[in-house]
Amino acid sequence: MATAVEYRGPTLTKHGGRPIQPNTNATDNCVEPSKDGPIVLTIRVYPDHGHPSSLWPSKELVTISRPMQAYVLPDQMGIEDALGEKILTWTDRFQNFFVKECDDFTSRPRWRPGIDVFGWYDEGYEIIYKLRARFPDVQVKPQFARYVFSVNERREHAGLLPISLPGKPKAGHICISDLLRGSERNRAQGPAKS
Repeated sequence: MATAVEYRGPTLTKHGGRPIQPNTNATDNCVEPSKDGPIVLTIRVYPDHGHPSSLWPSKELVTISRPMQAYVLPDQMGIEDALGEKILTWTDRFQNFFVKECDDFTSRPRWRPGIDVFGWYDEGYEIIYKLRARFPDVQVKPQFARYVFSVNERREHAGLLPISLPGKPKAGHICISDLLRGSERNRAQGPAKS
């Protein structure tokens, strides 16, 4: 028998005899921390080619199911107002202007001219904040920085060191042979004149 779990969003039901509860320590979409732990309610905001809304919610948050549809639209989660339209418009700009991610660690992804990429990124966070206000007991995860920043920029933001392929110069690395050659050149030129 399914019973409702009260919170300020769509009506949720027990699943497998366990209550559906938010968990801010989750790292994946609708993960279960342990066999007996609660189901985590999550909305990932992740644009993907062919996905019109960028919303990847836990199935328990979908109030209107469309079995033949591989994606979820805002109205299927009860978002039928300006926020739903904003999500669709934001995703449409991604579909129309994003070109590709880069294969190296230092280059930023490519976009077509005619869009303020950082404005698009900021608007994505406005959507995140509004979704968090609308679904306070759900973990809303932004997953679109990869379309704006390089791998190393994202690593640096996370407090990690930049990475590079073997044989490529590392950030801040000075080759000892270049240092020695520069020192030899300076000695050959004589003392610095002031």
